[in-house]
Amino acid sequence: MNAIRLCSLIAATAALALAQNQHGEWTLGPCDTPGKIHFSLQSADDHRSFNSSSDWNISDLHGLDLSIAGKHDVHFTIARDAGSIEAEGFAKDGEGAGLYTFQANPQYIHQMETLGFPGITPEQQLAFALHDVSFSYAREMTSLGIQGLDAHKLLACRIFHVDAAFVKELHDAGINVVEAGKLIAFRIHKVTPQYIADLRAHGMHNLTADQLIALRIHGIE
Repeated sequence: MNAIRLCSLIAATAALALAQNQHGEWTLGPCDTPGKIHFSLQSADDHRSFNSSSDWNISDLHGLDLSIAGKHDVHFTIARDAGSIEAEGFAKDGEGAGLYTFQANPQYIHQMETLGFPGITPEQQLAFALHDVSFSYAREMTSLGIQGLDAHKLLACRIFHVDAAFVKELHDAGINVVEAGKLIAFRIHKVTPQYIADLRAHGMHNLTADQLIALRIHGIE
């Protein structure tokens, strides 16, 4: 994986969280996927700003009921191991807006250190909450024996859906990737077991992880 790209990703994601108790605005709107909504958080002051926007499971926004007709007040919570986001505002016809406050879990940083992931700062904690870098996920990833897995790469793994199931799929396909950076690159560039099988069907066997990534980057099908 391009190291500059990975570093830029981590820096940009970590910059989402720049205060232990942070305030800002939220908006939500419809999503094409059933059971999901498009949810955005944004905040800005004289020193920093961020904007996070992605599709979320409605069930992750505890207390939100979009079935109520007409414009109505809403209050919901996003509960994570890293902290909770308390949001209030209004909603109407599947859309809404309001204000939020992030309450950081004061034990999160210490507990992540005990799990082998030191270096998370209070300023970064919201990013770990937004992407649900939970204690159970940290334990799962540690159990896989992945090399080079620090706190920032753990966050990147969560963002790009690197988990035990994905590692097992690769292993079952005969690809033993143990470096965190390469696993993230596989996800970013869509080096899937099916892609690997397609290459082998064309006589391309015994490819290394770096070769698979390079072939995908250059559009070799």
